[in-house]
Amino acid sequence: MKGFLQTVTGPVAHTDMGLTLPHEHLFNDLSSVVDEPHYEFSQQLVGKKVSADLQWGLKHDPYCCADNMDR
Repeated sequence: MKGFLQTVTGPVAHTDMGLTLPHEHLFNDLSSVVDEPHYEFSQQLVGKKVSADLQWGLKHDPYCCADNMDR
């Protein structure tokens, strides 16, 4: 289909696209860098699933939570 772009919602005519910001989705496996907690508060992050409640701690010690490394 010449003149069309494939989108997640189906083909769209290039004339209907308007301003488009292309980007890539990358996957990085960082499981090899999981480390022991560096702070006392980080102990509670070990083995947990990433959630909004853990956001502050993960910003300060992101490598102590294995679930944070495979996202």
